[in-house]
Amino acid sequence: MKFARVTLYSSSVKVAWVGATDKDGGFATGSMPADEYRIESPSWGSATVRLDPSVSKHAIQTPSWTLTLMDHGCISSIAQVN
Repeated sequence: MKFARVTLYSSSVKVAWVGATDKDGGFATGSMPADEYRIESPSWGSATVRLDPSVSKHAIQTPSWTLTLMDHGCISSIAQVN
């Protein structure tokens, strides 16, 4: 989904991030704490993604995540610990 608007909601139903996918359909949120997030995109649909707390528990800084969305599913999730 190229250049699609994306909103992430935290488990407390607060907006955690708003942005858009890039030309390849991916997006990077930057630093986010481990939690369960609902991803919504008007042109794509929605999905729930859990950022594993065991990753950030051992990291010096909060991990950054890049998610790639395709055909009503999250096809990849990459943790990049800075």
